[in-house]
Amino acid sequence: MAASTNSNNADINLLNVEWRFHEWIMGVGGLNPDNVLDYFAQSPFWDPECNNAVLRMQTQFNNLGEMKQRLSEMTGVEFALVLERYPTLFVIQKQRRRSPHEVKPIAIYYVLQGSIYQCPDLQTLLSNRIVSFDPILYFISFFFFFFFFFLFASNVMPDFKYFLSLFFFFFFFFFFFFEF
Repeated sequence: MAASTNSNNADINLLNVEWRFHEWIMGVGGLNPDNVLDYFAQSPFWDPECNNAVLRMQTQFNNLGEMKQRLSEMTGVEFALVLERYPTLFVIQKQRRRSPHEVKPIAIYYVLQGSIYQCPDLQTLLSNRIVSFDPILYFISFFFFFFFFFLFASNVMPDFKYFLSLFFFFFFFFFFFFEF
């Protein structure tokens, strides 16, 4: 993907985006906890109006410690490195700061071996799981319908029991092995 920042990310679903800027990583000699936010700032996940961007414009040559201190004094949207497993994994949190000690998470991103991904929120994760559960739900409802029919038919027509047991076996075999 191109190494340009997108200032209008609200219209794009970034859950399906993988972003990597190999040349930038090679140019700085690899990712580390000190430069991973600079790398993240090149991606389409970056918000150019966040507190981090404002501070970079104002204090371009200050060190990282002073920048973290100044970020904790500001209110608004910011990005913070919350977990690092150097050199392969970095977790970045987009958060809204209301006071020096109160932050609300907005989104989570992770940098895995140089590729940046957005973590899905709980609603997206559950809705995808429910959609994938639909064929199983169909099978369960169909199975219970015929199971109760089998109980009823075995009481009314005992000779019909053998036919229904074969039907259940073949239905289960074909549905389970050829539908999924």
